[in-house]
Amino acid sequence: MNIGKNIRFYRMKLHISQKNLAKMIGLQPKQLSFIENNIIEPTISQLELVSDVLNIPITYFLTDITSKMQKSAKLQSIERRLRKLAVTISKEATNNMR
Repeated sequence: MNIGKNIRFYRMKLHISQKNLAKMIGLQPKQLSFIENNIIEPTISQLELVSDVLNIPITYFLTDITSKMQKSAKLQSIERRLRKLAVTISKEATNNMR
């Protein structure tokens, strides 16, 4: 599990520096760096603090971001194809009405 990688992902997504997050949760920046690099595991209380500060459910740190991102990319691809299909159908319907 990549808890540290997930913490880094959401921290960066919110444009919070490692130094600032460490300060907000009462850690040294080096400690947070070790957590984000999966050198040490965060405690439950540290995860709760990170969750509170970032306003993100703690479960988000425990799930695989990569698979979520892949699913999101697939859904976006499907959505683009559906839009193109809708345009094509609309054009054909317009042409058939003439």
